[in-house]
Amino acid sequence: MGEEASHARAGEGSSLNWVLGHVLSSRGRILHMLGGDLGGLDVPHIRSMYESKTRPDPTHALPTADLLTKLEATQPALASAIDAADLSAEIESPFGKQPLGDLLNFFAWHEGYPAGQTAIFKRLAESA
Repeated sequence: MGEEASHARAGEGSSLNWVLGHVLSSRGRILHMLGGDLGGLDVPHIRSMYESKTRPDPTHALPTADLLTKLEATQPALASAIDAADLSAEIESPFGKQPLGDLLNFFAWHEGYPAGQTAIFKRLAESA
């Protein structure tokens, strides 16, 4: 799909580009909390564009292909960091003090929800 199509919004909602950027932002946050290798990922920059806005400016948004490449590149670092983590350790999180495993469980759910949205955006882009 083309870059323009990846910015097509479902009604007043978000776009495929935003969903991918939002998941990458969350992935970066998880890697940071786990002390994992960020592989040069500029998490603050990505978060500034994709954390809560549902409409990134297409002229400033990261290209969708780059978002997909960056997401794929974080997977080995994430798997390694999770394997090495003490999931029972109590940490300070955006939701207060909790076991690291509980926070990771939340973020896994958080990634799963937008992953389902991609099917909607793919259909939207194909019909445009």
